[in-house]
Amino acid sequence: MKSKGLAAVALVLALAWAGGAVAQLDLLAEPPLIQAVQQNDLDSVRDALTLGRSPRVTSNNGTTALTIAVESASAAIVRALLEAGALPGLADRQGETPLHAAARLDRPEVVDLLVAHGADVDDANRQGLTPLMTAARNECPDAAAALLEAGADPMATDFTGRTAEDWAIATRSTRTLQVLQGR
Repeated sequence: MKSKGLAAVALVLALAWAGGAVAQLDLLAEPPLIQAVQQNDLDSVRDALTLGRSPRVTSNNGTTALTIAVESASAAIVRALLEAGALPGLADRQGETPLHAAARLDRPEVVDLLVAHGADVDDANRQGLTPLMTAARNECPDAAAALLEAGADPMATDFTGRTAEDWAIATRSTRTLQVLQGR
């Protein structure tokens, strides 16, 4: 990494010395695919993938393109990344998977896409929270219903021994509690 930074500085200095125009060089810029996902630009995402950009790329802070898409982009971008080979179970630094993000944001259509591409509905993060628990503690009844339909275990426990129902009660997520109790 250090040699790449030095090479970039040397290139800028050589261009400047030779009288070349040096545009603002952003060495910290996000990769092109990440930028396209952040801008919710499906055409640019498809273009980047067609040019061979990896769908498994991460942002500068370690978040996958797929998680960024789940959090802020259309389901079509999520689908494009999955079809190009993005890994639905690849966790970030906190152990959160794209399925945790879909559960937290109550995006049942994205839950279904991720599960259809192999996401583990009972994959726990570093705190032992499954996507269903994440949906329960964030009042996300539609995501909870989609996860249950996909086979999520409502009796799974986190590291404190809480189930999704316990989380729904603790956070007063009444609509999610009703889903969990089958009402």
